[in-house]
Amino acid sequence: MFNAMRGHARRLLTGRDAVRSPGSVGNRATPSLDDLVARSKADPVFSAIYHKVNDAKIMNWLQEEEKALHFAVGAYTGGTGSIIEIGSFQGGSACFLAAGLARRGQGRLICIDPHLGAPLWFGTAPYQHTLKIFQEKTAQCGVSDWIDVRVGESAAVAATWPAEPIDTVFIDGDHTFAGALTDFECWGPKLRPGGLVMIDDADDPSVPGLLEMIAFVKTLGSVKWVGQIQGIAVFERTGMPARAMMDELSAACVRKQVYRPWNLRPLHEVGLPKNYRASKDWADGPLDVIYQLGFLARCGAGAYGYTAATRAADRAVLQALSRDRGDGDIVELSPPADDGRDVLRQFPTRFRVLLATPEEASLYAPLLLPGGMMAAGLPSQDLPVIASGKEHFARAGLVGNDMSARCSLGSGSPIIWRSTPSSSA
Repeated sequence: MFNAMRGHARRLLTGRDAVRSPGSVGNRATPSLDDLVARSKADPVFSAIYHKVNDAKIMNWLQEEEKALHFAVGAYTGGTGSIIEIGSFQGGSACFLAAGLARRGQGRLICIDPHLGAPLWFGTAPYQHTLKIFQEKTAQCGVSDWIDVRVGESAAVAATWPAEPIDTVFIDGDHTFAGALTDFECWGPKLRPGGLVMIDDADDPSVPGLLEMIAFVKTLGSVKWVGQIQGIAVFERTGMPARAMMDELSAACVRKQVYRPWNLRPLHEVGLPKNYRASKDWADGPLDVIYQLGFLARCGAGAYGYTAATRAADRAVLQALSRDRGDGDIVELSPPADDGRDVLRQFPTRFRVLLATPEEASLYAPLLLPGGMMAAGLPSQDLPVIASGKEHFARAGLVGNDMSARCSLGSGSPIIWRSTPSSSA
């Protein structure tokens, strides 16, 4: 479904003319991309797989010279033919890559795709899943023996990849900036020197995040730009060691203010702003914890809410947060109608921080921004009371829930963030 929509947009927004840059692949003796395409077109094995794919009616958006490039990478480029494909759909590109490996007489194509017909966060029906179609089509084209299918996410497969270098990685999965960058950072360091990074849809203006990622990769020294054949951008891995490649990538991400989960060092270089605790007027220690977590919560601007069941003295922390951050009003939450079955409609405001009782956690937790925080006062420090408070928060779906002095604390599941780590963010 998702691939079909993107392919339709590509046909509408792009032409069929090739965009080429002369270059070398591996070394001077290796032909240019244009030469590789021409060699494929003259190869009867390519002609055979071309007609098999057409006869199999495999849904794909490969342009003519892209088909030839895929075959050539499998058949003629250096190495032993170890190829990773990220995003396989029904198997169009896989058939040409695998047929190239068959022509070479060695190698393995690892095809990685959840095969749900769309990204994991889309709700797809079983009839939209593509694994069975992929298996049937690649078998029909006679190339299935050259393919290993990994039904999963690219990063998870990369994490379990054995210490074996690869020759080519073809990125055609998540077309967002963060998604394509994740594929590059997971698989790029595993390429041998001279290995290729191929990124699909480089000619598609409907995926600006992907185009931004390609431009970003062009600034790196760990790969060099080779050229582009229609919608496929091609880079060659340089001799930079893998660790140095990751160091370079990390520094480039920091300059771009893009922070990756494998390097959170920049967070340790951030201080607290002058307005932190500027409005503090309480001596109650637990309120310091609520203020800190609420001020530094990794979510956007939102309101600061409380229920009538909370202590009036505790609400001072909300007043201070609202004044010091200047990004949200104080809102009292009235008891919801209909036993809270329609709480989101009754309260359209979303909250950065909520004060409630543990028993109210499940009722009001849906009102939190992703990454927002809820705090609930406890009537005593008895262990059964503490355990009950934590249990209420866990049932509300709050993550990282814990107890500090006389308060239960928990957070809404945070979203993936891409911004400068700022204490006032």
